[in-house]
Amino acid sequence: MEQPILDDAILRKYLLGDIPQEEQTRIEQRLLIDADFGEELSMTRTEMIDDYVADNLSSKEKEEFEKHFLSTPEHVQMIEIGRALNKRLEDLSRGSAIANSSVPGSYYIRHRNAIISLTACAILLVGAYVAWELVNHRRPNNEATEAQRQRAILENELVKLNHSATGSAQTPFPVVSLNLRPILVRDIGENRSVVIPENPSIVRLRLELPVDKYQSYRASLQTDEGVDLGAIDGLGETLNSGKVVVLDLPSWLLRPGSYQIKLTGVLTSGQSEDITQYPFEFTNQ
Repeated sequence: MEQPILDDAILRKYLLGDIPQEEQTRIEQRLLIDADFGEELSMTRTEMIDDYVADNLSSKEKEEFEKHFLSTPEHVQMIEIGRALNKRLEDLSRGSAIANSSVPGSYYIRHRNAIISLTACAILLVGAYVAWELVNHRRPNNEATEAQRQRAILENELVKLNHSATGSAQTPFPVVSLNLRPILVRDIGENRSVVIPENPSIVRLRLELPVDKYQSYRASLQTDEGVDLGAIDGLGETLNSGKVVVLDLPSWLLRPGSYQIKLTGVLTSGQSEDITQYPFEFTNQ
């Protein structure tokens, strides 16, 4: 059944917490099944954050925004980063205007890479905010719904981090790396733990391959008991400093505990084969 179109005003009210509970539930249910709607909501959220940073919200919207969005340190940090990005663009614009006042379009040409990088950072920031908001502020009706929601959120973030057109190298978040050998060849005493930073970060796992006969790879994040939390397909090998599969995880969706990555290889025939597991631990600072 075709989903009804929601105008921008309704989405803004939803983001400000100024909407009836029934309508809020309907929007959240749609987010789980409609990827295009999620992108539409993200765009509205981005515009609202930009409006706040630029002081373009009405007095009532600004009051609701500060009450609903800025009630946690994470949200405050998001706005501070947004302001920093805006200031950087303004500085670039002013510098270009002075140096190239007589050359139309020279600002974009000279600073194209910087603009693309900042835009990519902003997209990742919004994605992290959406995930944080859904994980921490929406209460499901039962455990099955919660598990389904958490898996959908995690897999969405995995795709953004590992299959982004801009690449995770341009992420505004710090990167924490951990090298992991296959469980069958692990060394006694090797480090298999990573500290989850207090601020949003990328946890980059470098999975050493025991064999390299596969066309692509599927990585499943599991508990140490083998319960699937989320998976991502289409990963490739990285040949720098050994043959490995690199998997980026979002720290804002991780909790302390014991986990493992189950790696599956896909042959050129399309057939899948289980390769091995990579156990590791997340700990607090």
